[in-house]
Amino acid sequence: MSGEEQQLFLFPISVAGYIGGFLVVTGLYLYLLIYSKKAAGRGELIVFSMLFLPIVAWFCFRAVQVIRSVRRYNSRGKSSAA
Repeated sequence: MSGEEQQLFLFPISVAGYIGGFLVVTGLYLYLLIYSKKAAGRGELIVFSMLFLPIVAWFCFRAVQVIRSVRRYNSRGKSSAA
């Protein structure tokens, strides 16, 4: 796989857009909190953690696929030719 194909495997356009949007919204919200000098509320933290869960789930899903692929590739070379 080329570097671009590897990047698209881990970060398809939709996932990259979701992560980018999440980072922009989080950054703007943190800037607003710092500018207004108020603390984040409990409900707001729950919302951001719920938005973060799909990102974590995506990387867990892809990690399993990558590990399985690496093991399959490595075991291919260990088979004995009779």
